[in-house]
Amino acid sequence: MTARSVLRIGLALLAAFSLALTFLLVAAMLTTDRRLVRVALLALTVFAVPHAINHVTHLAGFPAVDAVLQTVGTIAQLLLAAGLFALTWRVPATLAVKSDRGSGQE
Repeated sequence: MTARSVLRIGLALLAAFSLALTFLLVAAMLTTDRRLVRVALLALTVFAVPHAINHVTHLAGFPAVDAVLQTVGTIAQLLLAAGLFALTWRVPATLAVKSDRGSGQE
């Protein structure tokens, strides 16, 4: 197996994982179930840590602007995921949003 084919397989696996993680995050957003939201954000944070480390430690050969932008982007992803996860501990368990079900309004 050549290095190029290994890279291609690795990228395909990363793409598949990213798609699965996106599905989980969207499901968490749509259901707003606290446990599912926490699991989804924790999964994103666990992914974002090695992802950010990889990008930050492999900047050789990139123009300065690209290196800065990819570093800022990957660290922002990590901080956003961790910050949102932290907020799930501060938001009340029951949201103030009321359902129309049972109110007689259709």
